[in-house]
Amino acid sequence: MFEKILCPTDFSENSIKALQWAERLTQKFQSELVIVHVLSIPQPGFASAFNFEAYREKAVSALTSFVSALRVKHETVMSIGEPARAILQISRNLKSTGIVMGTRGVKGAIHKILGSTTENVIRESEIPVLTISPEYVVPDDFNHKRILLPISSLDAAIPGNVRFRKIIREMKASVRLFHVVDMKDPMFRVFLCSAPFQLLDCEMNNRKHQLQNLGAALSSTFTDIDVDPLIQFGEVPDEILGEIKAHPYDAVLMCVKEQTLISRFLESIAYKVISGSSIPVITIRTTRK
Repeated sequence: MFEKILCPTDFSENSIKALQWAERLTQKFQSELVIVHVLSIPQPGFASAFNFEAYREKAVSALTSFVSALRVKHETVMSIGEPARAILQISRNLKSTGIVMGTRGVKGAIHKILGSTTENVIRESEIPVLTISPEYVVPDDFNHKRILLPISSLDAAIPGNVRFRKIIREMKASVRLFHVVDMKDPMFRVFLCSAPFQLLDCEMNNRKHQLQNLGAALSSTFTDIDVDPLIQFGEVPDEILGEIKAHPYDAVLMCVKEQTLISRFLESIAYKVISGSSIPVITIRTTRK
């Protein structure tokens, strides 16, 4: 993931955090670093009155100033177009292996209708995307120790398993597999039985065993990495965010599905976690089913 890092920027305060994090990654993993800024296309009807050359020159000056404090070797790229689409195309052209970008944490109706550049990149990117929220504080040291990996289904191999294993191996971190059981889960239908609590207890033991098996499969190729399973009850995004606040983690690993029309109107679990997480979230896209 850290061989060639692409870091898009819009010069916002949160872009600064993303750039700082990209710099730390570059230092630690001897990565190639490319900083990207995308110029917006003038809206129809305003193009004739729009001085694009002056706009471009101002953006070039801003980009030069923005990266001036970097202490690592880097390149800068400027493009024009719809930001998410341009970022993804540049990523493919440069054969980058990971994207680091900030998220504004936008929620509500505006996000549902318009989406965000970060979310569009996350859902369409073929490579891992590491997002930095406005609440994140870049640490002075950079030694990853623990990663939170939420697991939605215990019935099959972890989506993105191979790529997750590579990232975990690179970061040399221990992993907590985290599964949340909400009240919609089929296991709660046992209330019709004569001994519901015994069945619930049996079901929980089965799930813990399944989670342990997934952890064993995840760590099978690197026995020096510790995998710690945990199951909680509640609303999935709330429990994930609560776990992040309650214990010291350095990053969250999550899968996201390919973008669909309806996903523009429904906030996914991953997006809620990304919007509210106080630590970096690394996402990997999986094929829609």
